Amino acid sequence: MHIETLMWRSSVRVFGLSNFRRTKVNPTKRTLRLRGKMLRLPPKPRVMRKAPDYDVERDGVTQSLLATWVNCRQHAAYELDGWESPGSKEALVFGSLWHWLLEQAYAVLTTRMDRLGKMHPTEVGSAAYFGFAASRWMKGHAGAVGDAELCERMLTWAEGLWEGYWRQWAGDLELDFVGVESKFDVQWHGWRLRGMRDGLFRDGKGRLTLLETKTANRVDDDSLLLMLPVNFQVLYYLTACEAEGQTARRVLYNVVRKPQIKQGSQSLADYTDRIQQDVAARPDFYFHRYESVYTKRQIAAFQVELAHKLHAFEDWHTHRAGHPCKRPQCARTYRNEAACVSRWRCPFLPACSAGGDMTGYTRTRRLFRELED
Repeated sequence: MHIETLMWRSSVRVFGLSNFRRTKVNPTKRTLRLRGKMLRLPPKPRVMRKAPDYDVERDGVTQSLLATWVNCRQHAAYELDGWESPGSKEALVFGSLWHWLLEQAYAVLTTRMDRLGKMHPTEVGSAAYFGFAASRWMKGHAGAVGDAELCERMLTWAEGLWEGYWRQWAGDLELDFVGVESKFDVQWHGWRLRGMRDGLFRDGKGRLTLLETKTANRVDDDSLLLMLPVNFQVLYYLTACEAEGQTARRVLYNVVRKPQIKQGSQSLADYTDRIQQDVAARPDFYFHRYESVYTKRQIAAFQVELAHKLHAFEDWHTHRAGHPCKRPQCARTYRNEAACVSRWRCPFLPACSAGGDMTGYTRTRRLFRELED
């Protein structure tokens, strides 16, 4: 295949992405028509009348669930009851897309075999490779988003960032990865801890290092440096490594800033070029990395707090299920109004504002959506 056909701009024409705004959804056949091309939408989640059967001991706890519960118990209750908010949020779609693209690229570097084409692994940072990967994402994931215009915008942002990311972090081509987007399921002092790590690699001295990637609209270096020593997600993942018998004390926190440039009346190609030019002119604005080393004392202190949180979460869930618990006075469900609007608006704010009316929400059996492939 000629390399021109692998270019993202060419795949825009092939897959009809430039005409995303003219989108039609067939609700009967569950397909999305994009300029003559059909993408299959996933089946509608099975609507349930009752909450899914969740058991702490059997199903375990993810850092996402526990962090949500600490932040707002009512939010956690809605999720455990199987409620899902309608629509796809821009931040979540772009974050998922960027993680998928990096997963493919780092997996190629790990195996030294290209899972998406016949190019050399070191070409993962090229425009040609991005075009091929983006086309694969379109076929496998765009239907699940169900919003063609949103997909177009997110892919354009990713294309604008892609080559600049690999120029900035060219050393990643030599990283010795142990795992990429790998799930874990471990027993830790009687609790089942579950999750998915972005990456684990060994540095030049053979030390196991956790790679954690985030996408953000804004980056506050000072706040991030203060936050890292107490970052719940990072320390939870390091604890899981320890439960697996691995010693990991180092973290590479990888932050990518989303483009803030507006498209206006520009064509898709011109808009992409404009983002790429801005990324090339100021890469340090878009790409940030922070290295952190955790002492045994820091991890031990976190694990004491983690055990307290897990005990309290278990009491709360036991009380919600109607069973006696040790501290019922501490096991109530209540809202944290300070969490209604923070980094972004809580997806269940409309439900709380309507007094618990779940109109517009869907109840399914899906738990731990972050662990789905």
